[in-house]
Amino acid sequence: MPETHAKLAENARKIKLAFVFLTLLFVFLLSSYGLLYHEKSQRVEQQLTDRKKFAQENRARINDIQKARVFSCVSTYEAIRQVFAPFFPDKPWSKEEKRVVHRFNSQINTLKKHCPSQVRSKR
Repeated sequence: MPETHAKLAENARKIKLAFVFLTLLFVFLLSSYGLLYHEKSQRVEQQLTDRKKFAQENRARINDIQKARVFSCVSTYEAIRQVFAPFFPDKPWSKEEKRVVHRFNSQINTLKKHCPSQVRSKR
């Protein structure tokens, strides 16, 4: 019986050591995972910040391009008016000529007014 008691005590000591070892291993693995997770989360946050900055820069570029497109559209219609101006009849205009010139100018003005919607990007 004393043998059995000694074996049980030795086994209990081995079990305690194994439990302490496994507990320390668990704490080590958990803290390592926490450090890795923290580093990864910082990288992800940096990537999100970079993407937001990139998106803002792209929006600014798109807005600049759209402004340039509208300006180009207006300039084109104004150039059409200048190209056709020499073909208008000399003044004084008759009632019919005034109507035609007025219609032409109002058509150009209408087209210029619609330039922002004409150059809108299609998404």
